[in-house]
Amino acid sequence: MNEFFDWSLLATFGGACLATNLIVAVVKYIFPKIGSTALRLIALGLSLGLVFIIQVVAVGDYSLQTIVLAIFNGFVVFAETQGVYFLATEGKTSIKG
Repeated sequence: MNEFFDWSLLATFGGACLATNLIVAVVKYIFPKIGSTALRLIALGLSLGLVFIIQVVAVGDYSLQTIVLAIFNGFVVFAETQGVYFLATEGKTSIKG
């Protein structure tokens, strides 16, 4: 494997979630005083934009059905990234109880 990310990896569910989580983590590291609402909006925009770009550029399908499906998949990626973020930050304390 010569590349870290390519279109085939980024086009998977895990790849899109990983890219979204990494970008949001870097933004949070660069701007430590940014609020959680702003981070969630950034994550939402990234997940929607990333899935849309993958669908349109990598797959090359511009139909209305595909665009609507890409938007839905973007929300699924966003929901997953928020769940992973919660488990990484607050889940450890809530599991202990």
